Amino acid sequence: MNDILSQIQETFDGFLDQVVTSHEDAFSELGSAWKNSTFGEYELSLEGMQSLVGKAGEQAYDEAMGFYKAVDWSEDWLKVMGGVHAAVWLVWLGTVIFGSSSNFKIGFFLTIALLTSSASYINQYGIDNWKDFATQNYFDPNGTFLAVTWCLPMLVLLFLILMQILIDVGRLLVKVKVQQFKKEKGKKDAKETKKTK
Repeated sequence: MNDILSQIQETFDGFLDQVVTSHEDAFSELGSAWKNSTFGEYELSLEGMQSLVGKAGEQAYDEAMGFYKAVDWSEDWLKVMGGVHAAVWLVWLGTVIFGSSSNFKIGFFLTIALLTSSASYINQYGIDNWKDFATQNYFDPNGTFLAVTWCLPMLVLLFLILMQILIDVGRLLVKVKVQQFKKEKGKKDAKETKKTK
């Protein structure tokens, strides 16, 4: 058991080193407190944790607002991208409100997955031709801008559609099992009536 706990401690320490390195300002106090404690003996107070979480939240908010302000959202191509997002989210909302067949949900899921997987091609096109449609170059080789503006909303939507499909499959499984039990009970009742005659 101690070996497992020490492996977990080492894993958390490695993860914590990565987090602290990338967000050193917000997490330096947490990192040192964690490294000075033993696994299971947490030395931070609730107030200290709230303060650290608050700092991290403020930093995340500041970074998000910096991203939002750095983008010229009035550009036509960004409006088109927003329109595509609005359209697919409205279609999904329609499937939730009005219901739809599982085949439609699966087709919709695959369509959104295809749109999401096209991000690298869109990014490469943007790298090569951004001057034709944008006022500044939003496209880097890693595709960070498209990952946030194109893929993230699509991935959230894919997750929600997948949940819908799994719920439908669960309901169908229950329905099939109920029918199977009814059929078995009918056969059993028929055998019993034959025996009593």
